[in-house]
Amino acid sequence: MGSSSVASLILQKELKNISEHAVEEFFAGLVDEDNLFQWRITIMGPPGTLYLEALFDAIMDFNSSLPTRLS
Repeated sequence: MGSSSVASLILQKELKNISEHAVEEFFAGLVDEDNLFQWRITIMGPPGTLYLEALFDAIMDFNSSLPTRLS
């Protein structure tokens, strides 16, 4: 199995884990459903801080050289 295939499997597993164990202040999803290597994340500022209700958006780009070990 090539490193790109292993990286895809790892990213699929992580995205599924994030969706199954959702946290209200954090969202992660694919930018494009056909591209596992680019995620959009949003983090909401935590209560009790100056960042309360602030939204922090980011795009995460992964490449096929992710660690090639599934745990």
